[in-house]
Amino acid sequence: RHGHSCEKIVTNLPLSLYASRMMNFPFKDKKKVAAATQFAIEDDVPFNIDDCIISTQVFPTKTKEANALTVVAPLENIEIFLQTLQNISIDPDVITTDQAALCSFFHRQKSFTAGKSVACINFGHRKTTLQIYF
Repeated sequence: RHGHSCEKIVTNLPLSLYASRMMNFPFKDKKKVAAATQFAIEDDVPFNIDDCIISTQVFPTKTKEANALTVVAPLENIEIFLQTLQNISIDPDVITTDQAALCSFFHRQKSFTAGKSVACINFGHRKTTLQIYF
C-alpha cells in the first residue's frame, strides 16, 4: 500500500485482549503440560474458556520440570483485532504476545540468563509491564 513489501508480518495482540499465565509443572512431556495447562487455567481466566483460543508455549528446564506460558484470548477479540488490521491492509502471518516474544528470547539467550533472574520493565505510553524470568 505504501510501496513497501515484506516477506512476513508479525504483530503482537494488545494486552487488553487476552490473559496470560506462566506456570511450572513437575514433568516435561509437552502433551501432558498442554493438557494440564488447560485444566489449571479454567478457573483463573476472566473469559468463557469454551469461546477462547488457548496457546501454550513449553520451556523445558534442566530438571524434570517444565515452565509453560499460556495465553487465553476470546475468539471474538482476535477476530476484531484481525478486522482492524485488515481495514488498514495488514494481513499478519503471525500473531504473538509480548510475553511469548520475551520468553522465547530469554530462553534462547541461555548465556545471558544462566543462573540469573531477569526483570524486563516496559514503560509504554499506555501501560507499564513488569516481567520476571528466573
